[in-house]
Amino acid sequence: METDLSPEAKCHECGYQIEAATGLSGNTPSPGDVSICIACGTPEVFYMCPTGMITRPCTEEELVEVLQDEVVKNARFAIEMLRSHDPTWPKGAK
Repeated sequence: METDLSPEAKCHECGYQIEAATGLSGNTPSPGDVSICIACGTPEVFYMCPTGMITRPCTEEELVEVLQDEVVKNARFAIEMLRSHDPTWPKGAK
């Protein structure tokens, strides 16, 4: 999927470089959509800056809502399982 990611797009929690993104339902992310860091599982929110989309940390209110979503719970569980079974997870820029 084609996205308008900024070269500066990184996870605010672990610093992982976001090189590509797709929505949890397979759609192309838009500003306001939730992002789950593939490296650490931290939820963030996409927004547009002059160089393209980047993420920002969730507000406390957003985080409470996001962490109750079953799709987000499953994605975060999968990331944790990958991290615990493969010490080199994730592959790619860090």
